[in-house]
Amino acid sequence: MSAAAFGQYASDILTLLVKFSYPTYASFKAVISLADTDDTTWLIYWVVASLFTFLENYFLPFVSWVPFFMLARLLVYIWLQLPYFNGSIFLFNKVVRPFFSENSRTFDVILANNNKSIRNTVSIARHSLSGTYEEILRSLE
Repeated sequence: MSAAAFGQYASDILTLLVKFSYPTYASFKAVISLADTDDTTWLIYWVVASLFTFLENYFLPFVSWVPFFMLARLLVYIWLQLPYFNGSIFLFNKVVRPFFSENSRTFDVILANNNKSIRNTVSIARHSLSGTYEEILRSLE
């Protein structure tokens, strides 16, 4: 294993530990407490963290080589979860809430036709991927 690959692996492990360890424990404490505000705070964290994780899966291969990106990624997760900064609440109010509020009707329609919509979406995706796969095979010949 090369030093760069090990560094990437170590960074991913450290990020996972930061991303999940304290928030999981704090969420557990929030669930068993009688107050409702801490539940909301940690639910907001998980919504924002899941969106970050989704984006990471697509953009990480393109930006992981940028100097100090892995350190910045780690610091972002710390910023999101520490009550001193309330980064997840800030992003939720500035980005997530406006986006979903603006597009809630679209999501409601999709969810209302859940079975039909999911089957239709899977069918469209399968057809699209099949066509893309055939194009790739043709280009390799």
